Amino acid sequence: NYTPVGIGVTVKNVIRKVNQKFCEISGYNEIELIGKSLRILFHSKKEFDRVGKFKFVPSEIEQSKTTEAKFIRKDGKIIDVQLTSTLIDKNNSESGISFSIIDNTDIKRVSENIKESEKKFRLLAENMQDVIWTIDLKGKFTYVSPSFKYVTKESPDKIIGHHVKDFVNPKDYQHIKKSIKLICTEIQTKS
Repeated sequence: NYTPVGIGVTVKNVIRKVNQKFCEISGYNEIELIGKSLRILFHSKKEFDRVGKFKFVPSEIEQSKTTEAKFIRKDGKIIDVQLTSTLIDKNNSESGISFSIIDNTDIKRVSENIKESEKKFRLLAENMQDVIWTIDLKGKFTYVSPSFKYVTKESPDKIIGHHVKDFVNPKDYQHIKKSIKLICTEIQTKS
């Protein structure tokens, strides 16, 4: 009952058992789920059919199958889940499937926000006349804007992966080195 993962058992697409976390994720209680078709959990028949195509073939009997799916909660909210299924009895595909779900909705939303932010950053960086660059915690360039070529007549790719100290004024490098050290200290403090 205290697992962070929703777990259930289904036989021929009919729900036979679920844990408390599964109920929390789906918004249904156990009584509302037992004996019902798995279809009630999928946001569309098309999604149900897509996920249902992941059949177990003899060469994969001892493996679990994992896919992403869109579930619809009892309250109508559509959520993104990671669904992992395993045959209960590898010698009898009719014995049923145990499955687990993890709600990935927040992770998906954060990932999409990061992608959108990166897209905006790249649009700005690639259209500015100033040189913008990023470095990792070791001081190596991870990004250099295209304007680098207009300032130096060199391709930005020339310095990606190289250390910042090889390309900046020694006085500037001391400031950068202090900043990197401060960031590393903050990261270690938060860990």
